[in-house]
Amino acid sequence: MIQQLIANDFVEEAYSLAKTMFKRIFKNDGFYEWYKIDGTPAGSADFKGSAGVLAKSSIMFKNWAKQQIELKAEL
Repeated sequence: MIQQLIANDFVEEAYSLAKTMFKRIFKNDGFYEWYKIDGTPAGSADFKGSAGVLAKSSIMFKNWAKQQIELKAEL
């Protein structure tokens, strides 16, 4: 979802979702498969699917920011 938001220029919404995920990773010292309603991690502590999604999203955020800088430079 984050990647699609970025791709469709909903970057603020994407950042809001990604920020929540990054906070969970730092708070819980790693990636988990899922989270309970109360926010506690559950499932596999070795789950790397979310790592790949966040890594690609980070690259997309970087590319978007670079494009914004280039656009401003053209003005």
